[in-house]
Amino acid sequence: MASVTQRFKYQDSKSPLTEFIWHYSQLDCAQQGHDLTVTLWDESDPRNRWLRREKEELKRHNELHEGFRQMTINDRDDPTIQKTFLISYPQDFMARSPFGRATQGMRGCDLDLEGNRSKMVYIRDYWRPEGGEKEGEIYRSLEEKNVPNIPRFYCGNNVCHEVCRNNVPQEVHKTVPQPKTHSVVHYRMALDRVGKKLTEFRFTRKLVTAIADAMEGSSFLARVYLVCPCPTL
Repeated sequence: MASVTQRFKYQDSKSPLTEFIWHYSQLDCAQQGHDLTVTLWDESDPRNRWLRREKEELKRHNELHEGFRQMTINDRDDPTIQKTFLISYPQDFMARSPFGRATQGMRGCDLDLEGNRSKMVYIRDYWRPEGGEKEGEIYRSLEEKNVPNIPRFYCGNNVCHEVCRNNVPQEVHKTVPQPKTHSVVHYRMALDRVGKKLTEFRFTRKLVTAIADAMEGSSFLARVYLVCPCPTL
């Protein structure tokens, strides 16, 4: 069963579609739903002089590269503190489905280090269930337990957006079957290690060692938390 509207002539200047597009065009970027924490990178920025190698690396690992963006990520303990990262855009790994957590994974370069230094990190951007434990706190717990062979948490917290809620009217729920929904929060984090693709290992020894390290961390986690070992840790 589908929920549809009545047909109308979209060519008519008084049609609902025309009115909607006009009103939408009058809104500012925030009201239109743009993510203000991701902005265009200024190619005239003086930092470009010492970011040449990092920019080439970001481009090399993104076949869809069209340009650069700068992205902010909030601190785990103090969300008012932000770090800025340079990323390649658009990303070659993006969730295309309108459902789920819309997870995006990408390489990023920390732009806030002193002395013209840089740091490549792995960034995860997704929507997490509201009320659930933040991934940054999970990593804190793992670090306190000295779980081996895991990347170090770099920074991360909720992105300052409003919570997306299920606003379908109750009367619609009674007439149209609806999937189970829940409130979600935009979350973004960075890890200090950037992994390699399995096809990039030049020697079998390194590949087997990486698998063994993952199994060791997984086994340690199972003993500490009494959970099922996961070979992808």
